[in-house]
Amino acid sequence: MRALVLDYSLSKLAEREVMAPPDPLEHEVRFRVLEAGICGTDRALSRFDIGYPPHGESTLVLGHEALGQVEQAGSASGFTAGDCVVPMVRRPCPEPCPRCARGRWDLCATGQYTERGIMGAHGYFADVAVDDARYLIRVPAAIRGVAVLVEPMSVVEKAIGAALRAHEEEPRTAIVIGCGPIGLLAALALKARNLNVIVTSLEEETNPRAAVARQAGLEYTRQSPPPADLVFEATGAPEAGFQAVRLLAPCGVAVILGAMNGAGTFPFRDLILGNRKVIGAVNAPRQSFEDAIRDLQRMDRRVLSSFIERRPRGEVFASLSANPPQAVKLVHVLDA
Repeated sequence: MRALVLDYSLSKLAEREVMAPPDPLEHEVRFRVLEAGICGTDRALSRFDIGYPPHGESTLVLGHEALGQVEQAGSASGFTAGDCVVPMVRRPCPEPCPRCARGRWDLCATGQYTERGIMGAHGYFADVAVDDARYLIRVPAAIRGVAVLVEPMSVVEKAIGAALRAHEEEPRTAIVIGCGPIGLLAALALKARNLNVIVTSLEEETNPRAAVARQAGLEYTRQSPPPADLVFEATGAPEAGFQAVRLLAPCGVAVILGAMNGAGTFPFRDLILGNRKVIGAVNAPRQSFEDAIRDLQRMDRRVLSSFIERRPRGEVFASLSANPPQAVKLVHVLDA
């Protein structure tokens, strides 16, 4: 079968023929991959900045945001042929640790987890995949057209839940820094929770991403907004991480979702005197995936569809280039 692979021995990205997975066991599911989303993590992987292949192998199949359709389901899997599924990304550590043992491998204590398409486990940018049914989420037919957004939305759900638990009052205002898929999905989810939301980013007013934000009914600005109860960094830039902390109102909570390490002045005294908090969030448990499906079902499907630019499978190399896309979310159709 065809797959998009990173060859670590040659430091090369290529589409190659690889061995198809075996038939599923009774607790497993074989599914045809219909679509695969591309994000900043995939671009970092394609530059060999992060990630590694499975133990004993020199290649890694890319792709962690995927939508598939079941072709063959094991007798104990709970799925049937024709079901649409979205896979979870992280897998528990081998032992497993107490957190992984209770299904919270997103909180793994040992750091020995694997992540499909990222760290130590093959991903889904391939014709077909086999997965343990425990790591698959059934997709309702009503959101089939936007289901590729479930994985990034799951990250948003976990982040919002963490922020709401950390805030000691009832937050009313929120700022989202960044106009990419995580940022705009976070803004929509916060708006759905009746918070007053401002999206701030560097995109010009004429940029398609800014236009999508406004079409979604979100307030968009390139200026620095007033402080807010919740601030979400969703850019990957360290400067945005520092900005998130500076924009916190008293008792506010900043959630850092992508910022890399950076040098700068950190307002420790302001955090202390203002009862402010800074937290990080990564990956997501099953509950966050289920919450993602719930929120996507109640959001305007036309708005969500406007986030997605679908491209043929063969254009993935351009999608992984260093130039940032103007579309909110690039999705490649694998079954065309």
